[in-house]
Amino acid sequence: MNAIEVIKVVNPAEAITDSAARVADLIGDRLHRRETPVVVLMHGLRGVPSSFFNAILVRLVSQFGVESLDVVNFEFDSELQRGTFTRTLQAMRKTA
Repeated sequence: MNAIEVIKVVNPAEAITDSAARVADLIGDRLHRRETPVVVLMHGLRGVPSSFFNAILVRLVSQFGVESLDVVNFEFDSELQRGTFTRTLQAMRKTA
């Protein structure tokens, strides 16, 4: 599996949206190469805010369309992370 390990991309010293932009760019690179599904591993991260997920999803939808979200699979360590992501994704799909 050619997964994106988010913990290797996030820099705690910078704005969370900057890290999110890098994650979105990595996802976008895989979408451009048609390496789908894209697996995004959220393992080892704590306290991920909805703004992180929102920044990723907005960037993907603006570049690839809302249908791109169907081939990006996030894997989580906790139900709290999953819930935060799910609410953000639902809001994104309603507005896209």
